[in-house]
Amino acid sequence: MTLSEFRNRVRNPPMVKAYLKPGFHDLDHYFDWRDRHNALVEAVNRALDTAMEAAAENPWHAQLLARATADVVALVDGPLARATGYHGVASVLIKVDDHFDAIDVLRKAIADCRRADDHELDLDAELVQMLTYALRADGDWEELRGWVPDLRQVATEAGLRGIEAFALLLEGMLAEHDGRATEAIRAMTAAVELRRSLTEEEERDRRQRLVGLENYLEAFGRIAGRLGHYADAERVQLEVVTRFLASGDARAVEALRDLAMTYHLSGDDRRAITRLREAADLAPHLGLTDEAAKSRKRAELFASFVDDAQYVPEEADSAVSNDEVLRLLAARQYEQVWALGHQVLAEARESGQVDVELSVSNSLAIAGSHTSRFDEARSIIIEAIRIANLGRRYRLTVNLCRTLAQLYIDHDRHLDAITVLDGAIALIPQIWHAAKTSHHRQEMLAGLAGLLDLHAHTMVRAEDHPSFIAVTELARSRNTTEWVLEELNYGAEKTEPLLRQLRAVDVELELRDIGGTLTSARMNELAGQRSALLRELDPSAGSLTLEGTNYELTTRRALRATARAGSAVLVLYADTDYVSWSLAHGPADDLNYTGGYAEWSAEERHQLVAGVTNSVWADEEDGAAGRDAVDRLWAGARAKLGGIVLALREVAPERLTVVPHEELVFLPWWSLADEVPSIRGVTLAPSVAMLQLCVQRDRAVHGPTVVVPDRTGDLTFAPGEVAAVRAARGGVTEPKSTSELFAEARECAVLHVSGHGFFFGANPYWSGFLATRDTSDRGLFARYLSETGRLGPEPSPGCHRVVTVAECLTRLSLPRCALAVLSACESGVPRLHAGGELTGLPNALLVAGCRSVMASMWPADDAAASLLVRFCYDVWAGGLGQETDLGVVLAMARTRLRRTTREEALAALGPHALLPPGDHPFNARLYTDVFHVFGAP
Repeated sequence: MTLSEFRNRVRNPPMVKAYLKPGFHDLDHYFDWRDRHNALVEAVNRALDTAMEAAAENPWHAQLLARATADVVALVDGPLARATGYHGVASVLIKVDDHFDAIDVLRKAIADCRRADDHELDLDAELVQMLTYALRADGDWEELRGWVPDLRQVATEAGLRGIEAFALLLEGMLAEHDGRATEAIRAMTAAVELRRSLTEEEERDRRQRLVGLENYLEAFGRIAGRLGHYADAERVQLEVVTRFLASGDARAVEALRDLAMTYHLSGDDRRAITRLREAADLAPHLGLTDEAAKSRKRAELFASFVDDAQYVPEEADSAVSNDEVLRLLAARQYEQVWALGHQVLAEARESGQVDVELSVSNSLAIAGSHTSRFDEARSIIIEAIRIANLGRRYRLTVNLCRTLAQLYIDHDRHLDAITVLDGAIALIPQIWHAAKTSHHRQEMLAGLAGLLDLHAHTMVRAEDHPSFIAVTELARSRNTTEWVLEELNYGAEKTEPLLRQLRAVDVELELRDIGGTLTSARMNELAGQRSALLRELDPSAGSLTLEGTNYELTTRRALRATARAGSAVLVLYADTDYVSWSLAHGPADDLNYTGGYAEWSAEERHQLVAGVTNSVWADEEDGAAGRDAVDRLWAGARAKLGGIVLALREVAPERLTVVPHEELVFLPWWSLADEVPSIRGVTLAPSVAMLQLCVQRDRAVHGPTVVVPDRTGDLTFAPGEVAAVRAARGGVTEPKSTSELFAEARECAVLHVSGHGFFFGANPYWSGFLATRDTSDRGLFARYLSETGRLGPEPSPGCHRVVTVAECLTRLSLPRCALAVLSACESGVPRLHAGGELTGLPNALLVAGCRSVMASMWPADDAAASLLVRFCYDVWAGGLGQETDLGVVLAMARTRLRRTTREEALAALGPHALLPPGDHPFNARLYTDVFHVFGAP
């Protein structure tokens, strides 16, 4: 902001007249902008004092005043002064339980605090502590996960051990939320011990918002009880009870109830009843008459369990009984849920416990659906959605919408379900800002309460296949589409440098997020770079959006752009219980759709894929363990997805493009060509948008060829493969350094890698291929593989330079490349994001500019891969043949490899080649189906 702009804004601060009279009534007395600004700061402080005073008696007024004051704080000069102002605003908002708005304000405060020249670590630590508290209260586990390491780091730097203990406490809560019981107990134990060790001086330190030791012990006890660590829970809860009783603290009653719950969870209801009766007797002496009644009610409830009799209290207390409603729901005792839930709902409404009201409304809707009470269940859940919306609890709204949609689906009202889900999807932008990294953005889209999963499958059931494809596109390819869509709009030359910068920002966010090194300071810096790049690119011209139907229109255009007579695109989508699919086929002006869904659980899919791929990976020497594994994999998939085969036989396409989802990418899709005689070629695509881009890329097949040979010398047939490429192509170069490789790749028509590749599952951005012996590169994305197999950023004696997925996305440019051949093990294996977006070499090379990529889906047999690649060059128009369709090229090579005799193989590879047994040694899908073409056919 320029000085003149700042002066003008201070002269006319927004919303002052309308909302901020208590604090800002005297601003008009000042004419000089400096005096006016000083008065503005004083007025902000007065307004915040007023808001804090009003918080107890009139929280709604305090909330409005704080929100309005936040707008005026933005006018304050100096980032540290603004951070201090935002700190005050957030304090008020947290005081009135408006955690959603507090989170937004605290993000701004932290950004300003860290932008200041005189960065105050103490303020920084306090702001991050407040933010993590608000995120935990708001239930935003995903963003909380990103901030807790930052909190611990800044607390350590500032020497604030109390805040460091709070960070450990949050680590324990996160671990419990993720189901990591051992880590949760370890973190909670460390948090308690660190909090216990604070000195008296540290206890008095006003820089830390210290939480009492009893609170730590209470949290530890509850989490340990829920995780089944009953001995730990009992130990700390007994200490809490003792401490509260010794000091006469009224919280002793609640502590006794917590201890009783631990006994109940461990199956010892008799000791639980004893503790509850103690709580009931103690409560009146501490002035807690209502609490005595609650404890007695819970004792009666547990007594019913001991007597093994069904029991529903006459006047259920919401704080006591909602957990029991959830337990009954988990046990599928829907009639009991319906009976008890209504009583809990009435009590929650009377006592103003909104969270309990929304939770039990959700349970009642589910129970009503299973007990033929559709109209009543529908009314309850619609009212809950209205309340959640009014409170701006958008995450809860989305979950409630999912329940309502499922209610409609269970009663075959699919169009009503789609309407509800459309409305829920429109809410996602309201919480989009909470997702900082690319991984979290994907998770927000594709994983939030299973919203898009349900939407996609509902579309298939309603036979709205174009919308199904659009929704799956939105879920699976958000990042890739954003990276490449500008090329469709404006051409690569204008946008490529900016897009590579954008990808560098996103990949760094992802790398640091996966690696656990993402600090909030770096995250904010990268987020600013990202916003600037997006503004320069202006992606709004054609990008996928969440509002309206623009994403649907974009997807339909993409399908029409790739359609031609005799072609078909098969789009699949997998969630927890189903696999849905849709087949688009026919010419662009007459696209037709068909589809279906199959009950196939994620657990079954994972077991099938893992069992078979483990067999394939188990014995790379002769393939004996995995020779029949691919057949077993297809047989298992065929049993579930037989409808796809029937639909393809009816459509009878010549060329098929499969857009797989999640683990479905590992299925042997070449088997469709074996079962559907009309199919001449099969290709895979990461998304429909990427398929459109690849098809529209104009690439000449003749031109320079860059070969990356085997630098290790331990691949017997790699030199012969390179010789075959030289004979088929001509004009072949072999770069000696990575800088030469990146420079020559810009001009190449073919990039051929004939060496070692590997998939790095822990962080797929480090997957890649061994390129050179060059050790001159350094940087975030560069990696070296040592002789001992260690991957790291620094070279060592005898190491190999690895070209990683991260580098392909951010440094490699392939504006003229028609085909990249990755004749290397596991070169096509991806890692799956929450939404199914595939992170691996094929997608990275397509993003870098390549039209098509040929890559392997499992460890390739050296001899079989060498022959298959040679056969491809024999028939491809870019080699010695005439065929232009790469899917057909690979199909022809696949058939030839299957029919190759032992004598023919030995003649091509040499008389001493080690081959699998049999007259036709490569007549198995393990050898013929290892490669796929990704991108354009």
